[in-house]
Amino acid sequence: MTHHGILYDEHVVLGATFSLDEAGGEHVMSYPHQSSDTTDSKDLADHECFIADMSGVFYRVLSGVDAQAYISMLSATDHAGIGDTRLSCVLSGDGSVISYPFIARTGDSEYVILDASARSQTLSMWMDFVQHIKQDTYEPFAHVHIETFNDKLVPIALYGSAANQLLLDYIPQDSPIFENHRVDVISLDSHITCLCLHPCQSWYMLFVPAKYARLMWRSFLSFTYVKPQPYHHACDYLCASQPEELNVNSNDKLTLTFRVLNNYNLVRSDTSYIGARELQTTKARG
Repeated sequence: MTHHGILYDEHVVLGATFSLDEAGGEHVMSYPHQSSDTTDSKDLADHECFIADMSGVFYRVLSGVDAQAYISMLSATDHAGIGDTRLSCVLSGDGSVISYPFIARTGDSEYVILDASARSQTLSMWMDFVQHIKQDTYEPFAHVHIETFNDKLVPIALYGSAANQLLLDYIPQDSPIFENHRVDVISLDSHITCLCLHPCQSWYMLFVPAKYARLMWRSFLSFTYVKPQPYHHACDYLCASQPEELNVNSNDKLTLTFRVLNNYNLVRSDTSYIGARELQTTKARG
C-alpha cells in the first residue's frame, strides 16, 4: 500500500516523479528539468540553496534516565554536549562499522539520532538489538524511550551555499544554530517552533510541525534561489561532506583500524562501547 507524505501534493504541483521504497513510502526521484543523478560541489552556485522533503529519513528521538548509558554503549564516540550535534561511529561486536549517525544532544537525557546514509537500516536493526540486550534476566535499557514523530513532524533539509542566508530571513542572526555541529529549537518567523540540526557546514535539518509543513515549504520556495531537490540528493550531499576514507554511504561490510577512526575523533579512550575490545586489538597492532 502506498503511503503519501504530508508534502505529497506540493511535489505533484511541482511535477515531481516518484519511487517507492520497500515500506510503500514514496520519495521524489526528480523534478522537471532536473537530473536524478547526485550532485557534486561544482554544481552549487555561489548563491543557491536546495530544499528537500526528508520524510522517511532515519531518525530516532531518545529519552529516559538510561538514555545516556544506552548512547555510551551504542556509540564509540565521545559524548556530545547539550546543544551539540556530532558525527559518531557505531560498531558491531566484531569491531566492524554499523554506521556513522549524527547524534545530537538536546537535553541531559535526550538525544536525536540522524542517519541519512545507506547504512541506516542496519543501524535501525542494531539499535533495537542493543535496546533489548539482557544481563541474565535484567534489561538495562528497557526504560529508554526510542521514538519517531512522523505524524507530527516533517523533516525538511535546507542546504547549499545560501542556506544560511535563507534562514536569516526567518531567525535572528545571533542564533546558535548557525554554528556548525549544533542542535537547537528555533522559531521561524517568531511563531513556528522547530527542532533544527546543523550537522555540517551549509546543511540543516528542520523538523517542522505537520500543520505548518506545507506553509513553510511554499515560503522557502518563494525565494528564487531556492531549488527543490529529491530526497537522495540531500542524503548524498550530507554524506559527501564526510571523509571519503570512512565510506559513509556504502552498506558493504567495513572494518577500520583504531588509528583511522581516531584520526577523525570517532573513538574515545574507554572501552565501554560495543566493539571496543576488537578495535583495541587493531590499536595494539599499530
